[in-house]
Amino acid sequence: MYNLFNRIINIITLIFRFKRICCQKKVEQTNCNQFKISEYSPDSILTWNIQSMFYFTTPLKVRNIIKNIDNFNCDVVCLQEVFEDHVKGKIIEKLKYKYPYYLMGKTIKKNIVGEDSGLLVLSRYNINFIKEIEFHDNVCPDIMARKTVIYFKIGDYNFSNAHIHSNNLTIAEKHLQESVYKSPFDTYIMVGDLNHITADEIINVEKNNNEPTWENEILDYILPIGYKNNKFDVSVIKLDLKDITDHLPVMCEIT
Repeated sequence: MYNLFNRIINIITLIFRFKRICCQKKVEQTNCNQFKISEYSPDSILTWNIQSMFYFTTPLKVRNIIKNIDNFNCDVVCLQEVFEDHVKGKIIEKLKYKYPYYLMGKTIKKNIVGEDSGLLVLSRYNINFIKEIEFHDNVCPDIMARKTVIYFKIGDYNFSNAHIHSNNLTIAEKHLQESVYKSPFDTYIMVGDLNHITADEIINVEKNNNEPTWENEILDYILPIGYKNNKFDVSVIKLDLKDITDHLPVMCEIT
């Protein structure tokens, strides 16, 4: 009964999403100072697909997501599938005491009733936004979402956060290659739900995780590109995903 009630609520929510045709709320992309470079560099980073789409989102899930992010001991959190604007706002507001800086990908909904990029970065240190690219050759089920990659700097490290095309390995591989080709960095840390079981091979870097992140597959990655003098210790955080999401978070300690 509880699940049926939530499905009904989400269907009603979908109907009300059409109000974007008449009114679209502006969401600020970042609160960071583009002209300030952080004197601190992160020692740890986490990536997590939180499955915040209208059909799956419930108040309980949002609370559990925020609680878990709050419990993670890391300097930078890169999130994917943060599609719902009210979820973006709640995450930013509830966690600003710990992560005072944030950066989002494109927040304009595709075709008004579709989804935006769903990308959100939280950080203990100031973020410098560099560039965002968007892929336009998407097919179902991703045709109604803005598939983008955001590139940014925090201290001495360069990053990208991406949610690559799902359920189509050919397109996912193409987008991964394009994200490297169009990167403003030669040396950076590629982070996100890359939606390919051999993303590390495609971009020609060493495999650094053997634990599944979604069902029995590895789809979520933290992949250092070009770094020679640092150690990146990657691990999958084991969680009971009930009433949270469908992906496990991945964390990396940088030394």
